[in-house]
Amino acid sequence: MWLGPRLFGLPYRLGSVHLEYCEEARTVCAHAIDSAEKGRLSCRAEFDGSCMFRPVEVGSLTAFLMERYTAFTQRRGRLGLFRIWHPPWAQQQAARIQLPELSLVVSAGSWFHDAQMVGANYSPGLTDVWIGRPHRCLSRTADLLPTPIAGRRAVPEPHSKATGQGTGSIAR
Repeated sequence: MWLGPRLFGLPYRLGSVHLEYCEEARTVCAHAIDSAEKGRLSCRAEFDGSCMFRPVEVGSLTAFLMERYTAFTQRRGRLGLFRIWHPPWAQQQAARIQLPELSLVVSAGSWFHDAQMVGANYSPGLTDVWIGRPHRCLSRTADLLPTPIAGRRAVPEPHSKATGQGTGSIAR
């Protein structure tokens, strides 16, 4: 856990996560608890019966939020980025979302005050996620241009490998 914040500038916190997927009820319940500050995040998502796990539609907002291949961070006042490579997520979009506890997200910064829920998606996860080395942004605009071209895949940098499960999106 110490590697994410120090190397990549990620806002990791020690805590616990409990995820429950009920196929019969078509629901996912997630609960995260921050050990240090006692912040909590609880989410319940319901899915339509007709929805199946499938890749997102190219060019959609969901594709923009789930299939981006560059992560932007800030560490000690310096902007940074790192590239991510993985196969498209097999996912399903939630029909209804409840967020009864948000103190964990609220404690992460003032940005959440103006945030609006735009959706939530669930994926059973995937393997073969590659994370490239961190880079320092040299300017606020030039480094923000995406490098992968739609329909083309970048070749992974052989630095580290991780797995993922579940994703959600909150936008300003």
